[in-house]
Amino acid sequence: MVKREEASGEIRSTGPHTYFGKTVELVRSAETAMHFECTIFAIVKYLVAMDAVLVAIMIAHAAIAGMPLAETPPFALILLVASVSVVWPATFTLATALGALELSRRGVLNSSTPEGKC
Repeated sequence: MVKREEASGEIRSTGPHTYFGKTVELVRSAETAMHFECTIFAIVKYLVAMDAVLVAIMIAHAAIAGMPLAETPPFALILLVASVSVVWPATFTLATALGALELSRRGVLNSSTPEGKC
């Protein structure tokens, strides 16, 4: 680094052949978005399946208890909306953490911290 005056140097590599270029290429090729999407989709599928089971139990209970079945769809919708929306923050956190772990394994992220810093 030159703060004053002039300096001359020799360029040995540019673009993807430099240290920073290789890092950018690793980040671009890591495909964390695909893994991120797969994780989210798997969790949502699991929640929808659990909701289907809970709605079936709710309908069976309403039928056994003699309640009108016309009252169950609003509760089923509330159950579906509530369970899916509650999991989004946890899902994003999990997917981001898994993506960071993958990048760390590929050497893009350095997992060690400098001494004296948290």
